[in-house]
Parts: sequence; structure tokens; C-alpha cells
Amino acid sequence: METIRCAKVIDNSYSSQSGKIQVRILPEMNDVDESLLPWIGIYNQGEGTSSTIGVHDLPEIDTFIRVVIEDWPFMKKVRYLSNDYVEGLYIYTKSSGLSAISELGTQTYPQPIFKIFKDGSIDFHNSTTGEHGTLYKNGQYTIVDSSGNIFCNAKDKEVKIYNTSGYFKLTATGDIELNGNLKNLVTHAELNAALQTFVTALNLHTHTFAGTIIVPALTCSGSTLVPTSPMSLDIATAKANTVKTS
Repeated sequence: METIRCAKVIDNSYSSQSGKIQVRILPEMNDVDESLLPWIGIYNQGEGTSSTIGVHDLPEIDTFIRVVIEDWPFMKKVRYLSNDYVEGLYIYTKSSGLSAISELGTQTYPQPIFKIFKDGSIDFHNSTTGEHGTLYKNGQYTIVDSSGNIFCNAKDKEVKIYNTSGYFKLTATGDIELNGNLKNLVTHAELNAALQTFVTALNLHTHTFAGTIIVPALTCSGSTLVPTSPMSLDIATAKANTVKTS
């Protein structure tokens, strides 16, 4: 004879790491000492399992689940049910937190399929639109939208993409680093403007007359020509502050 009962998860750290959890079956075990409560395995994982394929997903301590008792009322064989919910504790409304993701379209029940973790993070997938991603506890998220575009919003944290040859990093302050942070790139328009200004100033200091270079802005000090108005080249505005490379 089989029956289904509600149960409270007491512990999920079974010593053999075999997926068993300790439960208090309600109401029959309300007053049973915790040390005597049963450790039970999963009844139906809902996924195919082999030596290389499967799912590890245990209920959290103090959550409520449903269990099936195969030999009621002796309760010698008890399994917990996956892919189900306890009446009154269904969590679909928690998916409203995904509205913080601007690239995510409007979700219509029963979409999206999701799992919410104890820290508030949500893994989700919409099997109708193909939207898929994770919303993390501090508001950062990654998502593939319905068109296949990939977005990563790190909020005030950094993003780093790398391989064995180098890396690309967007820092928390908005700088883009390419394999380092020592050398600054420059922008053409600003550098060209600075050089043209320098050329203009240089032309004012020297000119050619009848094949002879005339330097009106230089004075003679002994055997050395000294500029009366030293020239300078300022390319500070050409610095690309948001891109750094080594």
C-alpha cells in the first residue's frame, strides 16, 4: 500500500554522499526524536542517469517536500518526490524578481522554468522563447535572449574573459584592459589635432627665405641658439582613458 505525506527536511549531509536526506514525516513523526528520524533516497529524479549523466539537486534543510511511503503504515520504504511542490508553498511568484533583467521578455505562466536558491539567485529557462540565464543575488546577471544575443551585466563588478594567450577585462571603474594596465592607447583625431597645433607653432618659429632657413625666434648665446619662446607638444587629450594594454 502506498500513501503520500508532507515532510520537513532535517538534514541533507548523508555521510556516504549518496543523495539521501533525513526527514520528519508529518504528522506521524511530529514527536519523534531527531536522532531516530529516517534517511531516505529519491523516488524519481525526473532525469536519465548513468555513470556520466545525471543531476545532483538536494532539498535545503527546513524546506518542506512530499514523500511517498511504499508500505504504509509501517513506513519501512520511504522515498521523496522530485519535480513537485507542497500545497501552499508553491514559489512561481518568486520569478517576478527576473523583471530586473531588462533584456528578458514578458514571462507568461507556466514559463519560465526556474530554480531559486537559498541566497536568492535564480537559474531560469523559457522553453517557449529559448531565453535562458542566471540572476545572481546581488543583481548581476547573464542571459541569452529570445534572439540568441548574449548579455552579461556585472553591475559594479568587473568582467574578465581570457584564454592561455591573454585576457580582456572590463574593470569595475569602466576601464578596458588588454593583457595589462601599463600602456594607454591614443585616439587619432585628438592626436592629429595636437600634432597640427605643433606644426603651426613650428612654422611660426622657422621659415625658409631664398634657400636659407631663417629662425627669427632664436637668439644666440655664445655658440648656442636658444629659443626665445620654447615650443611644446601636448597630446594629453589624445589619451584613451578607457583602454589600457601592456
